[in-house]
Amino acid sequence: MAGSEPYLLLEYIGTAGYAVSGATVAVRAGMDWLGAAVLAVVAAVGGGTLRDLLGVVSGTGGGVVRDVLARQRPLFSSARSTLSPQ
Repeated sequence: MAGSEPYLLLEYIGTAGYAVSGATVAVRAGMDWLGAAVLAVVAAVGGGTLRDLLGVVSGTGGGVVRDVLARQRPLFSSARSTLSPQ
């Protein structure tokens, strides 16, 4: 558990950054405090989810996108050999 604490801190900092970004956009758009809070939460959850799907955080074992592409490698290889000029 001790090895993952720096990553957890960085994850919290990233989530807060996404929330600040969403709140900033809401304030610039002239929303009230409730609209800013909702947009901040949506940006934080969406940004964190996107980060996890892409596998940017190194302790997660990779992201969903990378895992799917790794499983499709034989399909890409056969398509490339079929479509390449001979």
